[in-house]
Amino acid sequence: MQIDKALNKINGVKMKYWELKQCFECAHNIQDFFFHLGYKQIKLPRLFRKLIARSELHRAWLIGITGSWLYTVIEREQTQKGKNNDYH
Repeated sequence: MQIDKALNKINGVKMKYWELKQCFECAHNIQDFFFHLGYKQIKLPRLFRKLIARSELHRAWLIGITGSWLYTVIEREQTQKGKNNDYH
């Protein structure tokens, strides 16, 4: 049982390394790298996010993690409120 937990932990680290490597290979610049980190749903540590807050890097990561590049603002609001919306 403990061996399985240890292997899962090791595989998780390998998976993160592979995802980071893939993000690095897909990126053309530093903003693309942060976008791909967000797109892969890789969470950044809170302290690091506070350090880069309101910067282009943080915005690129947020766009990737929220998928806000997929929809317009109105479409995002509609999906958040749900289909049964009586605000008309």
